[in-house]
Amino acid sequence: MNGGNYKTAKEKVLAINAHLKHLNVELTLEEQDHVFSPYANDFTMNVSFKNHNYRFRVNVKKSLAGNSALTRLNEQLSLRNYDYTILLSDYIAPEVSKYLLEKNISFINGSGKVFIQQDQLMLYFDYPAQRKKSELFGSAFEPSGIKLIFYLLNKPESVANSYKELAQAAGISTGSITKIIADLKRNGFVYTKNNKRLLRNKKELLDQWAVAYGRKVRPKSVVRKYRLLNSPLNIQLPEDCLWGGEVAAEIIQLNLKGQKQIIYTKANPVEVVRKLRLIPDEKGQLELLTIFWNPDKCYKSHFQTVPDVLIYADLMLSKNDRNIEIAHELFK
Repeated sequence: MNGGNYKTAKEKVLAINAHLKHLNVELTLEEQDHVFSPYANDFTMNVSFKNHNYRFRVNVKKSLAGNSALTRLNEQLSLRNYDYTILLSDYIAPEVSKYLLEKNISFINGSGKVFIQQDQLMLYFDYPAQRKKSELFGSAFEPSGIKLIFYLLNKPESVANSYKELAQAAGISTGSITKIIADLKRNGFVYTKNNKRLLRNKKELLDQWAVAYGRKVRPKSVVRKYRLLNSPLNIQLPEDCLWGGEVAAEIIQLNLKGQKQIIYTKANPVEVVRKLRLIPDEKGQLELLTIFWNPDKCYKSHFQTVPDVLIYADLMLSKNDRNIEIAHELFK
């Protein structure tokens, strides 16, 4: 049995049961020595309601987002019977949830939405999902550490470099590197093999970095808000300026139409405002931010965009469902 998937399902079941106790509904997981279905994990879920017991196969997926997920589900419907299956995923995009509801396919997602249907049973509700507490502690998730992690996420192999080289690349003091690397080791993101440092658990590190960046670096980088620019893809940005967020995602041809606009710059913001004729607006949808990383180092990016790591963070921090879906596609 896949222990990680079973643990994920168990956490969801405990949270749901706490929410449904007053309705006399209870979900339980059943471990099995054999595979209950050739298409699902080797455990099942039982739903007890009004003295009736309903049994489901459990199919755990990391995420269900985008047209590719809909295409796969549509293809699988012709091959499998989903009538007695519950799809369990940390993230299910709104359009996929709609599709599952239309097809009467049971699902539980990480944000707290539950749809369970079988014969006379139908449960459809939101439970208050408990978000995982980010392990944001120590020097690694303070401003200097955030700059170093950004560099490492863009160049993972560089974690093996000397502390002096890392400090110069990230634009921070050499003295802080020791504490930051120690924190990354303690949190399971850096390990040593054959006397060489290596980076691991990069997706988890990326997500924790994005949260820390949003809390401790981004607010101090914002210059001001302005009114939107018309046709941003047709605009030649001033030198030392880059698109972030939704516009950057559109530039790199992800399936997103940029609505809000983010411009990062290492130039004098006054000059940027003058050249682009930006109009200050406290409720504006364009944000001008100063670049927080060392611009003299070569970060992999696309024409006129910030690196993918920062595009991902911008999309995730927007808390917009569509942007989050696109961020997952970008990571893939």
